[in-house]
Amino acid sequence: MLIYHPALDAYHCVFRVLALLSECVEMEKDRLQILDFVLCFPSVASEFRLPPGSTAAKKAMASSDSPYRAPINPKGLFTSLSKTHDAAIACLEAAALVRRDQADDVDVKRADALLPSELKDRVDALRELEAPFFKEMLPLLMSLPLRGPDGLKARSGLAEYRYDAL
Repeated sequence: MLIYHPALDAYHCVFRVLALLSECVEMEKDRLQILDFVLCFPSVASEFRLPPGSTAAKKAMASSDSPYRAPINPKGLFTSLSKTHDAAIACLEAAALVRRDQADDVDVKRADALLPSELKDRVDALRELEAPFFKEMLPLLMSLPLRGPDGLKARSGLAEYRYDAL
């Protein structure tokens, strides 16, 4: 039996990446992948070690109505989704909607090209549907550094941080 899951679909990931980059024009690939994972599985964010004063964001994510069930092994699923993210970013790069920049710390940037109106409408609909994430959790996660023991990678427990250059 085949079961479709949007989190594993590279083309659905394209919409999610565009929605994230519409809020923050540029970000590191690892941060983008963590944010996309939380967008797909908001309940995972309740397990993050977040700074004091972020209980409202955690509660918003814990009570979020997600159509996807919570993953049994979040770190394993996060690791397996890296190929999906790579495919989605490559698709967006081929369409000249994003640029990859390896020279500095910013890996993925939204290109200057305008989105087609139908695509923009679908991205906006996704942002509206996932409003608790975009209003509560995204600003909080964007304010955290990515690397180091107090960075997003360490606080989420999803990505390896111990060997990152600081």
